[in-house]
Amino acid sequence: MRLLTSAQRVRCLKFRILLILSSVHASTVHIRGEKGKAVILPCVFPRDTLPKEVNVIWNKLPDTNVHVFSNGKDDPNLQNSAFVDRTTLFREEIHKGNLSLQLLDIRESDKGEYKCFVSRTALSERVTLTVDEPVVTKEKSSNSRSPALHLQMCLLLLTPLFNLT
Repeated sequence: MRLLTSAQRVRCLKFRILLILSSVHASTVHIRGEKGKAVILPCVFPRDTLPKEVNVIWNKLPDTNVHVFSNGKDDPNLQNSAFVDRTTLFREEIHKGNLSLQLLDIRESDKGEYKCFVSRTALSERVTLTVDEPVVTKEKSSNSRSPALHLQMCLLLLTPLFNLT
């Protein structure tokens, strides 16, 4: 059995650390959204890892521009028409490292994988969006009671008045 030299062990350790760090960042966040509602696609980095001027690009993979923030402002000219007026960043949070995207009026076509990428860096996050059908709850109003139930309630209320027992 061959023993590793000290230099080889250091390189091996560095490689293992790099592998662990890359696997931590390679994970994908899974988000569920309801059709017609809003959803937030998370993308947060430590503020000290961001450049002084943050330029962020949100893509729906493989190559659809969802939102572009460059030179301190949104750039709608680079945005795919399917996302116009449906996306926003939390501008007051950008300098804190929060580059999360709010997507409004979710559509079935929005489902898929998204990538948040900070230009001029290696920083990126992936988010998978699943779109669910709206949950429909049927509320019963006082007018939707069956006639038989309505009659029973009336009889219960009238019984003491007319001594019907």
